[in-house]
Amino acid sequence: MDSTQYDFGEDQTVNNNDKEVKQPSDLVGESLRRFRFFPLKHEEREGDRFLLLWLTCQLYSADVRRKGRVRRARLELCRFFEQKELTNALEEAGEYRTELLEEAIFDSANVYLTICRDDDNYGRKFFGVVKMKSQDRENKILSEVYQGMLPLLAAMQDFPMRAVMARAIHTACLNVLPQCVPSIDVLLAKFREGSDRAQQLLGGEVSDASSEK
Repeated sequence: MDSTQYDFGEDQTVNNNDKEVKQPSDLVGESLRRFRFFPLKHEEREGDRFLLLWLTCQLYSADVRRKGRVRRARLELCRFFEQKELTNALEEAGEYRTELLEEAIFDSANVYLTICRDDDNYGRKFFGVVKMKSQDRENKILSEVYQGMLPLLAAMQDFPMRAVMARAIHTACLNVLPQCVPSIDVLLAKFREGSDRAQQLLGGEVSDASSEK
């Protein structure tokens, strides 16, 4: 899965002899942008490495009751955050590392769910022959998030980024599917019901996860 490039914000530039010059505030996250976005062969758009976070969660969330799948998912996610290019980019960001990393995670969650909502290949059933109705596609997305991804993240007690990722994918659902807020409220309440881990996942403070291992 790939996407067109989504910037962290509007580029702030100045004109200097007809040349655009980046301000210091833009340069802080430049290394992280170079890590996140990469050119796709034979295409004008760019790929987004942070989408791998959500693809990994989707892949391993089919049966979160199996501890082996939770362990494998955690291993894959830890490998992502431990990549040298990413850790170096965060070191270069200095005091902004947590802010920039969380911003990338939240933005990629929005990109991921937007693609799911709009991609015809995602919204098909019966071996890809029948195109899903809009409501069926929305239900599929919500089911994968609240009955798959969030329980998976809740099961990873020793994964430092789990709370940030949980908040990101939940917020993305609210942003991308605002018409589904009533359904989201019901699913979220059911997810939290009777589970201390679930309640902790989307409640309370989040630590400086970008500096944790």
